[in-house]
Amino acid sequence: MYISKNLKYLRVSRKMSQEQVGSILGKKKGVVGQYEANRSIPPGDVLVSLAQFFEVSLDDFVFRDIEKEGTSAAPVKPTSEDEALTALLARMEKRVAMLEGKIRER
Repeated sequence: MYISKNLKYLRVSRKMSQEQVGSILGKKKGVVGQYEANRSIPPGDVLVSLAQFFEVSLDDFVFRDIEKEGTSAAPVKPTSEDEALTALLARMEKRVAMLEGKIRER
């Protein structure tokens, strides 16, 4: 996977700081730094937001070295179905986090 490498490449190529990207995502600068250093992987909804913001396909963002290979094609603007799926994914991730918390309590 090329998430960390692509995030840094796309951010730097747009002359953006980690703080600016974090602001767009509603995350702190340190979280973006962790993503770029490959210390943590962004959750699905964040990956979708990053791919949409940088106007690359999610597939390219995750699986392709964009700096060396470029992108496969121009991304398609998200449809209402894409947005519904992104919202569903975010709700599912919150539910999983809640369940993990309950498991840890026991």
